[in-house]
Amino acid sequence: MRIFNRQGKWRFRSSIIATAVISTLLVPATLFVIADTALAAVDNHYCANYSGTPIMVNDDSSGSNGDYYVRTLNVSGDAASQIHTLNMPNNYSINAVGISPIDKKAYGVVGGASNSPLLARFDNNEIEYVAEVKAAATQGTFDAHGDFLYSRKSSGDTTGLYRVERPDLLQGYTNQNDSSLPDQSNPTNLISGSIGGTVADWAAIRADLGSGVANYVVGIRGNTNPPKVVVIKYADTATTTGSSVSLHSTNPELPKKPFRNAYYFEGRLLFHEKSGGLWEIGTTAASDLTGTIDVTDLGDTSIDGDNITLQDGDGTACFDSPGFTVVESGGSTSVNESGTTDTFTVVLDSKPAGDVVIGVSSADT
Repeated sequence: MRIFNRQGKWRFRSSIIATAVISTLLVPATLFVIADTALAAVDNHYCANYSGTPIMVNDDSSGSNGDYYVRTLNVSGDAASQIHTLNMPNNYSINAVGISPIDKKAYGVVGGASNSPLLARFDNNEIEYVAEVKAAATQGTFDAHGDFLYSRKSSGDTTGLYRVERPDLLQGYTNQNDSSLPDQSNPTNLISGSIGGTVADWAAIRADLGSGVANYVVGIRGNTNPPKVVVIKYADTATTTGSSVSLHSTNPELPKKPFRNAYYFEGRLLFHEKSGGLWEIGTTAASDLTGTIDVTDLGDTSIDGDNITLQDGDGTACFDSPGFTVVESGGSTSVNESGTTDTFTVVLDSKPAGDVVIGVSSADT
C-alpha cells in the first residue's frame, strides 16, 4: 500500500492480517496470513497502450497539489484525451518529460522534494527516482542513443545542454531520499554557444543536415520578437567540441507567445503553444532546418470541443522502430537470361538519418 506522510514523502506500509482458528480439541492453530500485493516496478504503460499518439503531461492548474494530467494528442484531429492524473505529493512538480527509446518508459525531472531536482521514471501507477540532476529543468528529451538531455535556466534564459547517460540502466528507488541515489548533479555542459532566450522544451533528432549524420535538439525560443527556432548540435561524448547553436527565422513568423510541449513523432517536429496552438516544423529535406525554416499552423488543440491552455509540463512520444515494407509493383518474381525485369517498391517506416543502402542477392547471379 502506498501512502504519504505529513511531509508529503512516499512511504510504504505492509499490512499482515493473521487469523488463528483453534478447535475444541486443542489441535495446533491454523494460521492464515494475508499480505498486501507488492508494488510493481514502473512499466512501459504509455508505449504499450498509446504508441500511436504523442503524450502530453501538464499541470492540472489547481495550484500546488502535485497533480498532472496525462493525455494523448490526436495530431490529425488536433484534440487531446485524458489518460489519467499523475498524483504526486503537494508542492511537487514534474517537467522535462521524455520516453526512453530503450526501455519505452516515461521519465521526467521532479522538483519539490528535499533533495530535488531528481530524474524519475513513472507510469499510471508508480514513480521511481533514479538520479539527482543539475537543475529542475523544463526542457528535456531523449535522443536516439537512449540518453536523457535537459537544460537549465539562468537569469531567465535557457542555458546549457546536459546528459544523463542511459537512465534505463539506473536502479529505481521508491524513496526519493534513498542514500543510494546516484549524484549526477555536476554533468559536463555539451554546448558552448548562447541560446539568448527561453526555450520551453526540446525535441531530439539524429539527422544529416548537410555535414554528415549528427545529434541535434530543436526548440522554439518563444520569448523574443519574433520567436526563433533553435537548433543545437552536440557530440556523442561529454565535450563541447563540434557543438553549435543556430537561431532561425520562420516562414510564416511564429506568434510571440509562450510555448510549452515539444514532440518528435513519426518523423515530425511538433510544438505546442501554451494557449493550445500546434505548429509543425518542416522536415522534408535537410535544408528544412537551415536558413529560414518553414512552419505550419495545425490549429488549436481542444478537449471536448473546448480549446485548452497548457500549464507547466511537457510533451513526448514513443520512438518508432525503423523498418521497411517491400511490395512487388510490376513484372513477376522470376527473371531469365534474356533480360526480363521485375519491379519492387521499398517503403521505409520512418525517415532515415542518411543514405539508405539496399542490397540484392540471388542464388544465380
